[in-house]
Amino acid sequence: MLVREDRLQLDDRTVPIADMMACGQTVVDKDRVARETKKWLERGQGKFRPLVMAHSGRFLIVSGLHHTQAAVDAGATEMRVQVMSDKQD
Repeated sequence: MLVREDRLQLDDRTVPIADMMACGQTVVDKDRVARETKKWLERGQGKFRPLVMAHSGRFLIVSGLHHTQAAVDAGATEMRVQVMSDKQD
């Protein structure tokens, strides 16, 4: 899917973490993930929403891989995300 700047649409949604997958970056900074996991355990997800694109029934993580891994490490099964798509006319 090609998303053009003038047609960008972001929708907040809660999705199963099992349906999310890395897009591009697959290596994470373990220390950063450990810090984010601690934050998640103390106060939940907070304001941050990973940016994802829906593709073939899955959600490709465009931005937010460290936060997503921290959620997994904290035992979360769902996350609130921003789903990026092309506006439909």
